[in-house]
Amino acid sequence: MSALENFNFDVSEPTRLSDGLQSILSYVDEKSDYWTDNTPRAVAKQNGQVFTPSRMAFMLASLLPERSIDGQIAHIADAGCGTGILSISMAARIAMIQQPPALRVTGYETDKRLVHDWNKSWARLEHYLNNPIHIELNEDFTNDAEHVLTTGTVPGVDCKPNVIVINPPYIKLAAKSSLARLLREHAVPVPNLYAAFTLLSLCWLQDGGALHCILPRSFCNGDYFAAFRRFLSENASIEHIVLYRSRHCFKHSLLEGILIRFTKTKSQSKHIRLSVADSPDTEPDVDLLLNSNEVLTEGAWLLPRSIEDIEHLNNNRKRKFTLNTKGIKVSTGKLELHRVSEGDYTRVLYSRDFDANGNITWNEKRKPRMLKAVERQIHILPEAGGFVAIKRISSNESAKATRLFPVALTKQSLGVDKITLDNHLQVFSKQDGSPLSELELTQLINFLRTDEANAVIRTVSGSTQVNVSDLAQLRLP
Repeated sequence: MSALENFNFDVSEPTRLSDGLQSILSYVDEKSDYWTDNTPRAVAKQNGQVFTPSRMAFMLASLLPERSIDGQIAHIADAGCGTGILSISMAARIAMIQQPPALRVTGYETDKRLVHDWNKSWARLEHYLNNPIHIELNEDFTNDAEHVLTTGTVPGVDCKPNVIVINPPYIKLAAKSSLARLLREHAVPVPNLYAAFTLLSLCWLQDGGALHCILPRSFCNGDYFAAFRRFLSENASIEHIVLYRSRHCFKHSLLEGILIRFTKTKSQSKHIRLSVADSPDTEPDVDLLLNSNEVLTEGAWLLPRSIEDIEHLNNNRKRKFTLNTKGIKVSTGKLELHRVSEGDYTRVLYSRDFDANGNITWNEKRKPRMLKAVERQIHILPEAGGFVAIKRISSNESAKATRLFPVALTKQSLGVDKITLDNHLQVFSKQDGSPLSELELTQLINFLRTDEANAVIRTVSGSTQVNVSDLAQLRLP
């Protein structure tokens, strides 16, 4: 991956709010905070409801180039609008251009508690701009999914939006639901409601229009969202992505979110702009212009955090071997606590049972230490050599976030003859599942601890989860 010349230029927010607009956003932010604090966590989780902080909302809006709004009307749609922070931020952004168009807004929100604040927020903006805004608020965005998928339009809305902003609900989509069935029939299967919202928004959007999203970083890699990524790549151009190093961007949520600007078109732009900031409260300190064909790969969207990460990635690509050509297989631990039923009692290793330096600590105190396991779940440990395991899920928010914490699983380190692994671990073995030799084990652990290996995984999968397919991207010395 190569960054273009002059990649490291100033990337402070391209537009600045006037005091009046800032006061309106602050008002909406206060209302969002109120509902965040006064919605039971269980209810928010059930609905996938996460309110967007105003700094993040305006950063998302500021990704819109002025040249994108060249008509007489800017029709903004906000699917899952909450108190209106995203659409009002976008309206404020559009209102600041030299010759602002008339504004029209179509919102969708199922939480009826928020309707009063939505209306009051828009009334404040309308008063400040001293211009009427055509505003309508509907309920469930997915109610017209079939019509959107087959015609690209929404019944009762007489024109397609040219700007859509979304922070969609983050919950799984039941495979047997009518919405999941519709998406399989007319587009692609998606496992999550946020992917469904994004797909429907893109179908509804005017050709050449802008789709601005806040999405979980996790869709950018792994097989689970491969069909969704392919649909996006085939139906839109990815223009600009903003990464945050912190996973504390949302109140009461550790969601690793990213901002993305799409243009609805069948051809991908040659370059993708990638900005990196510590959090929504800080301005980006890294700004890269990358070749899109090097970012949008089949296995993942590669999102480096720095020039150093790019250098490590380029060095890794020069290496001769893959895990497969080295005869090494990666698999996920086979033990799932809710499915234990038969077999012999075997000692279990969990992700809390070893530290960042690869020392076995047996720190997991809440889960059962001995459980029944069948043959396919058990790793027999040889006299010499063994297996290597890493944590599948971990969090590290530093600039050089370490993603790989390898541990040697040997008879000597574990003090047992056999072990079974919880499914929050990834394990390296020979292709047939047998143990690695002592030399293979040592060489693999040493490599997984390098800055190079961690930079590759950081670029592939962010700072939360490491999938088997992510590890397959590594090349070895």
